[in-house]
Amino acid sequence: MADELNSGPGYWAVLIGINFYETKPLKGCVRDVENVKQYLETGSIPVLVEVFTATADSSTPRRPLEKQESLPTFENIVSCIKRITAIGKPRDCVYIHFSGHGTKLLSSFDLVLFDELHGIRYLPGLELAQLLKQMVEKGLLVTVVLDCCFSGGVVRSHDSDMARIRAIGYDPTIAAAYPSKLYGEIDRLGNYPDLRNASILPEWLVNPQGYTILTACGPH
Repeated sequence: MADELNSGPGYWAVLIGINFYETKPLKGCVRDVENVKQYLETGSIPVLVEVFTATADSSTPRRPLEKQESLPTFENIVSCIKRITAIGKPRDCVYIHFSGHGTKLLSSFDLVLFDELHGIRYLPGLELAQLLKQMVEKGLLVTVVLDCCFSGGVVRSHDSDMARIRAIGYDPTIAAAYPSKLYGEIDRLGNYPDLRNASILPEWLVNPQGYTILTACGPH
């Protein structure tokens, strides 16, 4: 991939769609990112597209259909974003699209990725923000689309609401299995001088200049 990126046209896309969840599986996420991929590849501007999907299928109830290198795991996603950051040039455009489950604990918003050992693994919002910050500091122009619950900092009014929606509740055992590399579990829920509060995602955006985040989740 490195040779392709070095000779790339300066337009990148990282598309993540997850239908496969052992609890509360989804149906349209893989199709959504496949449609986005088709749209980007048939446009007039060439785009280097990386796709990570987890397709649910009754023939493989314990594992998605995709090969390891195409699965939306923490390692694959973070590695891809860091690789683009390392190879990308100032003014390159990067589009990141996530369609799947999100989860929330207090002010912490996390993406719910696939994990072969535990079934799921979180990409903490603060870690994602740091990855975006590194892109922006290099001069990349980034657009992020988050099509998942809690992506707009949504707070449900009653615990009973969780029974009526498809969101996955926050599991502290998953967080404990993969502690954040940037912040301790307690620290990352606190306040930081380099964070800017915003109504879209409180205490989450890190110097949000140079990138745009579009969220698909409203208050209801």
